[in-house]
Amino acid sequence: MNLIQEDDILINNYNFNNFNSFNNNYNNYNNYNYNNYYNNNNRNNNNNSNYDNILVIDILNLNLNNDNNYKINNNNGNENNTLVNSSNNNNIEINNNSNDYINKINKLFFLVWRNLIIRTEIIKYLRLFKIHHRKLSWSPNELKEYSYRDFISILEYYGNEELKPGDIPDNVTSIVFFNYNKPILPKTIPENVVKVNFGDLFNQPLSLGVLPSSVTDLRFGSFFNQRIASNDIIPSSVISLSFGSYFDQILDPGIIPSSCKILNISFDETESIIPSSVKILTLNLNQPIPPGAIPSSVTRLSFGNLFDQPLSPGSIPDSCQVLHFGYKFNQLITPMGVIPHSVTELSFGFEFDQSLITGAIPSSVTDLSLNYRFNQPLLRGSIPSSVTSLTFNLNQTITGIVPCSVRRLVLGRYFDQPLSSIQYIIPPSVNELVLGEDFNQPLLPHEIPSSITKIEVSDKRFSAFEYQDSLSQYISSSLPQTIQEIKIGKNNYKFINNKLIKINK
Repeated sequence: MNLIQEDDILINNYNFNNFNSFNNNYNNYNNYNYNNYYNNNNRNNNNNSNYDNILVIDILNLNLNNDNNYKINNNNGNENNTLVNSSNNNNIEINNNSNDYINKINKLFFLVWRNLIIRTEIIKYLRLFKIHHRKLSWSPNELKEYSYRDFISILEYYGNEELKPGDIPDNVTSIVFFNYNKPILPKTIPENVVKVNFGDLFNQPLSLGVLPSSVTDLRFGSFFNQRIASNDIIPSSVISLSFGSYFDQILDPGIIPSSCKILNISFDETESIIPSSVKILTLNLNQPIPPGAIPSSVTRLSFGNLFDQPLSPGSIPDSCQVLHFGYKFNQLITPMGVIPHSVTELSFGFEFDQSLITGAIPSSVTDLSLNYRFNQPLLRGSIPSSVTSLTFNLNQTITGIVPCSVRRLVLGRYFDQPLSSIQYIIPPSVNELVLGEDFNQPLLPHEIPSSITKIEVSDKRFSAFEYQDSLSQYISSSLPQTIQEIKIGKNNYKFINNKLIKINK
């Protein structure tokens, strides 16, 4: 990576007049030749102590007179560090409700800001903080030799050279290990770190004190499979905890701290080890879920890509509000309370292709997604009238199956059927319509209801748009005048009107 050099940070030949917003305020103060300080203490001077001396403050002997104006007194040529003084009889009275007090503070601020040395340093350090307040990747040698290592806050560590206490800068708050698989000693990870991601290759035992008590987000990679021997190894500060896909060690009760609210686990034995504090749970397993195994505190439940087991009433707690099934799930959902009435958001994964029995989806669901492989015939009533956002990818006639409660309708990737019956295909409740990648049907006049204000077309070329000279022509011929926004893919751009169209990037 390119290391930051001193010349990249320092500001050369800075001009006060660049700060136009401050110009009117500068006229209120006595002129002071700060350039004398600056020229006599050139900032390129290698003597850092001389440079630092003039940075403390050089607003000289600041006094407040009876007219509430600041004066800068002569310091008789003394260029040592000076302090801000005020007359004993004219102390600044702190009163947050006083405009006079605010004016005095503003004047003091501008006196400080006019100091070229101080202002240059302020801007320098602001730039340093800005540069380092993002992910930066480091090899071991770069990290050790970098001049501004103390400004690093988000660290990506590459290489497999063993880290020792002090190698990671104290100001780091987030660290991700890449290619690292060496033992980590206590105190190696600084006390300021709140996020630790060990990466996929790490598979070393952890001892007490390796993870500081500041950590709130802890992630183990795919290959981590070490026994966690004591309850104190994972600190009680951890809020979000994720284990990798190969982790299958037995966890005793209490290993996962009661502070944990977000948990991602991949092992089979879930009973009694998930604390009641967990609200967001991801299960990356393929084992039956007995009733009561998932605590009633969970409000958001996601099954990983491997899960494909039948569910029984009680497998999903009544507290669950958001339920996502993973890639392989393809089990029949019965209308016997398998999905509790607490669920408001429900999505099925790639492989799901089971008939939806009327009543299987509870009337509490407002957001329903039936994804890629789903192509079962749908009967009227199989989608409850509570649904306001509906996504599906089936390629069949959908006459009469979209309830009048739906406001956002996504006709997904495989849908390519004519929208020939407005009364039954798109109910008048829909105000946002999304057409998927395979949709390539002509949009006939009056086919899209006037309730729709937003329409989105996928990135694939849409022949209905291809030969239109202008958006206004197409709206007048086929789309209702109520359309406020059309969002199109990058291939459908020949007739773009910037006032109405957003392009997906």
